[in-house]
Amino acid sequence: MAVISQPLVRDCEAAELATLRAWHGAIPAPLAGDLGVGHLDLGGGVMVRAAADVLAFNRVLGLGMAQPATERDLDEAIAYFDHAGARRFMVQVAPGATPAEFVPWLEARGFYRHNHWMRLARDLAAPFDPPRTDLRVTTFGAAHAETFGRIVQEAYGYAAELARMNASLVGRPGWRFFGAFDGDTLVSVSALHLDGPTAWFGFGSTRASHRGRGAQSALIAARLDAARAAGCRWASVESAADTPEKPNSSAHNLRRLGFRDLYERPNWVKVLREG
Repeated sequence: MAVISQPLVRDCEAAELATLRAWHGAIPAPLAGDLGVGHLDLGGGVMVRAAADVLAFNRVLGLGMAQPATERDLDEAIAYFDHAGARRFMVQVAPGATPAEFVPWLEARGFYRHNHWMRLARDLAAPFDPPRTDLRVTTFGAAHAETFGRIVQEAYGYAAELARMNASLVGRPGWRFFGAFDGDTLVSVSALHLDGPTAWFGFGSTRASHRGRGAQSALIAARLDAARAAGCRWASVESAADTPEKPNSSAHNLRRLGFRDLYERPNWVKVLREG
């Protein structure tokens, strides 16, 4: 793991925080009600929730970064998710989060370290060799929103109803969506969110029938060009851990395009009720 630049950590975390707020804020109220989706600011960070028992949709991000976390923040988070009926949720603790007592406070409240996500980042000034694919790579809009939602839902193994949650983002301000097409058929997707000096990359997903054809590498390259053109300095993405037992092909693609492992971010989970 590279030596961590604390200003870069703050910028990457801020980019994801802005993305989460924009993501959940864009979901129409009737759909949010159907899916049990909500979000609330907390201590300089944000809490996001969904009825689905998926930790990525039930988490706290950003505590201890813009301002020191407090025990009251953690107690409010527990009460928020408990009132929402969540079975469990996680608090993600970035390097440099303050105060030093943050993790002991989590442990005292029954949180346990579940796993970690990786943060990868790339200096957009660095050149790269364009990857090759036989698919057509371009941006897309609302006409492909439903297909985008389904491709992401299938790739991540989420419940079918969550496809609508992601589809609602296409066409929203601050978002750009890139796809790889086989003829006229959208087969691979990704997203770019722009808010500040660091661009956020996410939603990289490819239909099983079209994997291994260079789609995701080409979509990373397209977003690098777009983020640079938008005036961003860095590109950032969070991803599941890459281990010999569970290799992460997304991380491999990102590294080939110049991203480097910046840091690991532990996920501290609290179980509120048995499933």
